[in-house]
Amino acid sequence: MAVRRDKRTSRHGLAWPPERPAALVGSVRRRLHDRRDRRVGAALIAFVSATAVLTASAQALTWSVVPSPNIKPATNDNELNAVSCVSAAACVAVGEQAGRHANGTPVTALIESWNGTSWSVVPSPRPGYRNALYGVSCTSAVRCTAVGANFVDTANATAPLVESWNGTNWSVVPSPGQVGTALVGVSCVSTGACAVVGDRVSSKGHVLTFTEFWNGTRWSIVPSPSIRPGADDNVLTGVSCVKPAACTAVGQYFFGLGHSGPLIESWNGTRWTIVPSPNRNDTGGLNGVSCASLTSCVAVGTYLGGSIVVNKTLTESWNGNRWSAGPTPKGPSQLVGASCVSATDCWAAGNSWAPAGNTRTFVEHWNGARWAAVATPNAGPASYYDNPVAVSCAPTGSCAVAGNYGNYGLNGISKTLTMIGTPGG
Repeated sequence: MAVRRDKRTSRHGLAWPPERPAALVGSVRRRLHDRRDRRVGAALIAFVSATAVLTASAQALTWSVVPSPNIKPATNDNELNAVSCVSAAACVAVGEQAGRHANGTPVTALIESWNGTSWSVVPSPRPGYRNALYGVSCTSAVRCTAVGANFVDTANATAPLVESWNGTNWSVVPSPGQVGTALVGVSCVSTGACAVVGDRVSSKGHVLTFTEFWNGTRWSIVPSPSIRPGADDNVLTGVSCVKPAACTAVGQYFFGLGHSGPLIESWNGTRWTIVPSPNRNDTGGLNGVSCASLTSCVAVGTYLGGSIVVNKTLTESWNGNRWSAGPTPKGPSQLVGASCVSATDCWAAGNSWAPAGNTRTFVEHWNGARWAAVATPNAGPASYYDNPVAVSCAPTGSCAVAGNYGNYGLNGISKTLTMIGTPGG
């Protein structure tokens, strides 16, 4: 089933407005595939009234919406897709701005920096016809890597985009990926060791997993497996490394009509291997992953469930031996990003659906044994859509959430959404 996305269909797997259902799920990966007009084969969602957000037994952080800048906010969509924090006063968020005239296609990448008090726009290169950034990872305040895609021509063919921050400016770093490739997630454990994941289009039109590694000097393509690569589409949307020879990547594969499953792969320093993972209703998919150690990871995403098909939160945890699925909160919701400070302190961000059908901020906390939703504010009024898509927590325990919000009716504009979570809640 080919799916086309117009400028008001979510670039994060959501449906805007609610009366127009969109294909499941998840993360920025949707925007890339929809633009290429490929077969996705995912089921459709319908909106129903959501129940109240679950009450957390304890809140380790107090969350607040913090203003973040927008480029040409009266005419251009501004969205943040990823965030990385190395301290409470040093975060980088990346995304894109899209002009209304471009029918939702990214115009240029958007990079913002947090200094502990405010966000500011940082100039970035503008290679290709158009470009956008979907992932970022920082090892210090002066060393960051951001990844995304160049839209190299008017047909929106994509090529991989890698940019590097040296504390003074961003610069483009050559990537060996060919046209038809897009980079979505990145994880760096040092200035000389990064892993990037995404997807590529094969010569026969199938979507296959794609990975690259950075050795401090150059990027190199590393083969990664796909499930039934000659028949099914496979995408990787998130990666987390605890050391150069230990990374976990997550995503989704599609099979049959309207069926999908979580895809998890493990890197041992030599090769990637697929790791079995639970699936719910044959409609699951993972958007983000964060590992605190070799024996402790969490992955988050969504699946379709209920007597009336709706998005439901999917969480999975790794104990060093196997992945297991966690309980699902009541009401329609989904998680897109995850970040772990330790094995007993992880945060995940996404959205839940309000009774009116619009989305609201949704954050859950993992204490090593269970997930609990916490109260969070929204950037817009009750009629707006608020869509957190990424979270990053510094070693000190403070966290930042990034995404977008807006009134997505006729001629609605999306704006950047940022929230800061501070200890002491």
